[in-house]
Amino acid sequence: MLARLKSSLSELLFAAATGELAGLPELSWKSEAAVTVVMAAQGYPDSPVTGAIISGIAETPKSGTMVYHAGTKTNEHGELQVNGGRVLSVTALGADLNDARSEVYSEIERIRFDGEHHRSDIALKAALGEIRLGDRN
Repeated sequence: MLARLKSSLSELLFAAATGELAGLPELSWKSEAAVTVVMAAQGYPDSPVTGAIISGIAETPKSGTMVYHAGTKTNEHGELQVNGGRVLSVTALGADLNDARSEVYSEIERIRFDGEHHRSDIALKAALGEIRLGDRN
């Protein structure tokens, strides 16, 4: 959702904190589709294995692609390390869901850590037209 938000997030949060949401104009959104895929640690969700070194993330992400940290830390050598079950969330924008899916999985291929796993079917049914917004199946 945030990747598609054109309105100022800081203004929105300030208005929410001060009880002034009603005074804001309607939110503005980018037209692109967005897809987010979580990269998880080995053993997630039961017993995530921590300590693996994460590589490929220091490279500049492609335009329209964002990498959000969750279960990460920097070790004493300055290396990025796995420190939880849901390690990274990778988000990509695209002209449509197929494009956004292609971009997000392309970015995921650049990022490596031992035991990493992720779902490969995120937004697939929607991209294929098998489900639509509001469907409950």
